[in-house]
Amino acid sequence: MKYFDHDTTAGNDDKVVALRLLKGGAAVDAYWCVLEEIYRCETDFATDKNQAGFVALAHRLCVDADTLSDWIDSMVEVGLLQATNDGYSVGSERAARNIASYNARRETARENGKLGGRKPKSNRVKTKPVTKGKPSANPSPAQPKTKEKEKLLDTHKGYPNNTASDGAAAAEAAPPAAQYGPLRCRMPGCDGHLLPDPSLGKFRCGTCRATFDRGELGI
Repeated sequence: MKYFDHDTTAGNDDKVVALRLLKGGAAVDAYWCVLEEIYRCETDFATDKNQAGFVALAHRLCVDADTLSDWIDSMVEVGLLQATNDGYSVGSERAARNIASYNARRETARENGKLGGRKPKSNRVKTKPVTKGKPSANPSPAQPKTKEKEKLLDTHKGYPNNTASDGAAAAEAAPPAAQYGPLRCRMPGCDGHLLPDPSLGKFRCGTCRATFDRGELGI
């Protein structure tokens, strides 16, 4: 196994606390290292001082083989680990249960794979979603085809104005400047451009600043 569950309250476990009191914090560190080896190899941890794994762990913990052996004996004494019948390895009952459960799930997944498992996405039949209930009271209008769009007048909705003649519709939509040409100031000697002044509701000359209403301009 590549990983295992580690409770966030493991440091407060009575057995862990007991090991810390007996042998110090370094022994607790060694316990988690032994547990990692058990999960990684999915087997008991050999305690023979001549075993490569035992020697390597002692080296990683920066202690000699006798110290590590003494710590492991204390782990067994407080109940964190259990010695095997041959006396040359230690294991964890909880780790053994977790490893067995993991292997059972892995075997089930393997057997399901032999039976075909889930079909690949590329082979799945696509189905259209089925909508339930009454149709919408305001369905979206059907969009015109491309050629029809090209024939539409440039009105605010993109559809032709069928309620008025073509000339009336164009005149209604066009601004004053488009109907009569640029608006010019009516003051003698001034030919400035007239611009709408929303604050007054009139047109104001950009040159002499005179104002005119629509009636005065004949629009």
